[in-house]
Amino acid sequence: MRRDVLLVDLAIAVALAVLVLIITPGLAVVAILALIVLVVCAVSFAIDSRRRAARGRRPRRPPPGATATRRPPPRRPPPPRPGGTGRPSAGNPRRPSGGR
Repeated sequence: MRRDVLLVDLAIAVALAVLVLIITPGLAVVAILALIVLVVCAVSFAIDSRRRAARGRRPRRPPPGATATRRPPPRRPPPPRPGGTGRPSAGNPRRPSGGR
């Protein structure tokens, strides 16, 4: 979650907590309401974590219009070697000719 969304949620929670403490006749009622809120949050967290775990197990489908198998980009030929075309010549010392 983004930080600004969390700050808004925190501000709303603090405002509601202050309002509940002022309106309710005693702290026991506030404690019961707090326990109910904690149970609801725990259930919500468990459902969310199960959804994320299930989403991670399934293989992702490619977007519509995309091919199922991705082809690698075409290979470019290697750059030419300096000093020639890259073909062995008759005077190449690495490849002696059969007559010498």
